[in-house]
Amino acid sequence: MRGLRSVVRRWWVVVVLAALGAALAASSAPNAAERLRHQAGSATTELVLSPAGGNARTAQPAAPVQSMQQLELASRIAQQPEVADVAAEQNLLTDADLFADAVTVGLDRAAGSVLITAHTTSPDAAVEVAGAYATAAATYIAQTTGIQLRSIGVPVAATGAEGMIPDDPAERRALGALAGLGLGILLAGAVPPGRDGRLHDRRTLERAYASPVLSEIPRTNGRARYAGHVAFLTRPTGTVAEAYRILRCAVLNRGRQDEGVPRIIAVTSPGRRDGRSSVARNLAAALAESGRRVLLVDCDFGHPTAHYGVGIQPGTGLSDLLAGADPGARLAEVVQPAETPGVQVLSIGTRGGREPGQLATGLPHVLAVARRMVDVVVIDSEPLECAGDALDALEMADAVLIVARSGRTSRASAKRTADLLDRCGTKVAGVVLIGHTREGEARTPYLVSRTEPGYDEPGRDAVLLPPWPQAAQNQPVLA
Repeated sequence: MRGLRSVVRRWWVVVVLAALGAALAASSAPNAAERLRHQAGSATTELVLSPAGGNARTAQPAAPVQSMQQLELASRIAQQPEVADVAAEQNLLTDADLFADAVTVGLDRAAGSVLITAHTTSPDAAVEVAGAYATAAATYIAQTTGIQLRSIGVPVAATGAEGMIPDDPAERRALGALAGLGLGILLAGAVPPGRDGRLHDRRTLERAYASPVLSEIPRTNGRARYAGHVAFLTRPTGTVAEAYRILRCAVLNRGRQDEGVPRIIAVTSPGRRDGRSSVARNLAAALAESGRRVLLVDCDFGHPTAHYGVGIQPGTGLSDLLAGADPGARLAEVVQPAETPGVQVLSIGTRGGREPGQLATGLPHVLAVARRMVDVVVIDSEPLECAGDALDALEMADAVLIVARSGRTSRASAKRTADLLDRCGTKVAGVVLIGHTREGEARTPYLVSRTEPGYDEPGRDAVLLPPWPQAAQNQPVLA
């Protein structure tokens, strides 16, 4: 199971190697020799020394050493390209490549013969090619060296393997992709988690950031994640919603132990697509579920997504307030109520950007007004490695949460982020780990019945949840 998870996490390795294998297989087309040597038919004929003068009864046999030297010389000459030219002329062929690519020559010392082997498309064709080449070789050797050779018997045909190297480019691509797929699965599954330079579990994250992991959020499907998934609206009794309830309790309890309950919570991460906005949306919903009035502020000017899935349309927002003379004066006019009861959203605004220094000078006024309007402010901050002034928002927060996605955040990135926050004196409340487990792998025994069939199906409430607290809409509830 662990190996399968490693393969799923490193799916891109499998895809890249499969594509590379297909490309290499398609580009390396076999030459004529390769095609012929891997076809179905082959035949072998033997050339032996002929008695002097062509009369075997009256000729004196040569000494064994001299005979072997003559056979070695004959075998070397039989491999020369001129022999293929002679064979082509004798068989009225204009191209000698058929013989040059299809024939191999060897020496059988034990039998005292030169072996002529042909590989062609069929056994019958191999017999013809082997016989024709043997005749041409005997003629050429006799003309150049005077060594008389003759064929014994008839060429012996043999049936080989069919189609070891396919000629069709599509078949070659398929075989290459299959080989690359197998190699990719092997490599992706063989490298254990943590050896690839990335952070995968609670232990490695706590060691890298020197901060505790407050909650582990199960991995949801891609459609829900990128469509602005709010677990408290879609599956309030699911494992994802329970993980955010644990995060809510952890953040509030750590605040009580230090300087009181945090009123401003900033959510950040080292890089993009770590799940920062998703954590901010669901944390705001979890805080509102406990009876608090919450304001979700989108401070990600590069890629604003905090408004996804909460039922609002982007309009006048933070960038417009920062551009005004009194940034906090119009806050109550521009915030929009979300579908989640008790949550209001301050979108990024219509300007889509800010001037240098605006966040440091204008955001404190906005947050000062927000403290009087709501109980808790959740800031969806920019990634630290992409925007240097993201630290301006973190300095104004009472608690900072770092989001890390399992298998995505690298050790080097985590170390740079921890060092940066430490140099700036930013107090980190803890780390949120996303995607270490799948949604549904852990169950909540107190909210649903484990034995009831289909209790975890999407869109189904296994129990009747209590209504949202009215205090979230009427008056502040401070812990």
